[in-house]
Amino acid sequence: MSRYAFLRHRTANARLLRAVTEGTLPAGCASAILLDRAAADTLPRIAPVVFTVTAR
Repeated sequence: MSRYAFLRHRTANARLLRAVTEGTLPAGCASAILLDRAAADTLPRIAPVVFTVTAR
């Protein structure tokens, strides 16, 4: 991953986290779940689901 792509990811992630903690969601998002690292690491073992993101 390029430095530019990584910085874009970090910026988008920070924007989403800020919106969720303020109680708002970006257009097109119906819900959001924030997980700590331990919960995120456990999730694939509980329900092995493939998450996909479609750009529109």
